[in-house]
Amino acid sequence: MKKLLLMMTVAASLLAAGCGGGDGGDGSSRLKRLIVDSNANGTADTMYTVGYDSASYMSSIVVQDCSTLPLISGADCALGAVDYTYYFFRDGAKNITTVTRTSSSNVTMTSVYAYDANNAPVSLMTDTTSNASVDYAEYYTTDANGDITSAYIDNDFDSTNDDYSLFTYFQPGKPYHYELNEDYLSVPAVDYLADFSYDAEGKITDVIIDDNGDNLKDEYKSYVYEGSRLVRIDSASTYGGTPNSVYYLEYEGGAEYGTEFLYFFMNLGLYF
Repeated sequence: MKKLLLMMTVAASLLAAGCGGGDGGDGSSRLKRLIVDSNANGTADTMYTVGYDSASYMSSIVVQDCSTLPLISGADCALGAVDYTYYFFRDGAKNITTVTRTSSSNVTMTSVYAYDANNAPVSLMTDTTSNASVDYAEYYTTDANGDITSAYIDNDFDSTNDDYSLFTYFQPGKPYHYELNEDYLSVPAVDYLADFSYDAEGKITDVIIDDNGDNLKDEYKSYVYEGSRLVRIDSASTYGGTPNSVYYLEYEGGAEYGTEFLYFFMNLGLYF
């Protein structure tokens, strides 16, 4: 799960780059879907379509297999099989409190989020098998801005911290460094690092990743914009290499995108 917190934090920095609110607006400028070309061959493999409630808060994500769909503007997945649907439930402050994943009308995963009095995240509890038992947990420490600064991760919910993550920010919502230790007891050893770069407008431009904590550049992510709108993410498994997966973002209009969608897409373990 080392990529989960990292990419959730990237989502926060993308929002803070000046791309607008994204959720709870008038619905005129929302992320419509994200298309994944998992091997960069020009063919869509998976599509994530976002649904909204009457107040324009994200209420669902439909995941469809698009393995035969050419990657063209305006293409859809109407004939693709629906793999999963995620549903989102909120509290009075519009924080997401519960997420359920369904397949063939059966709930297959449930995640519960907790917040403090300032609406900063405190914990995440997940039942990955829907057996009414938590089997994964994260516990967060946040700064005065509500940004996650550290996280203890219990991979099997046995009351033992397995992983430990740290984040460093150069301004609220904008991380410049992330590191993970995959053995909490061996802190401060580092197993995974990522460094973030931004342009003059504060938009994230790339992420360089050290997969092994050996101070070598292993992976590279590049973010492509049209104006202030993020439209594509190129992902290369080797630094300086040709992208081997590409993510395309499509919108209903305007220059904003669905913040919570980016958070949750990363939370699924899909890495960009």
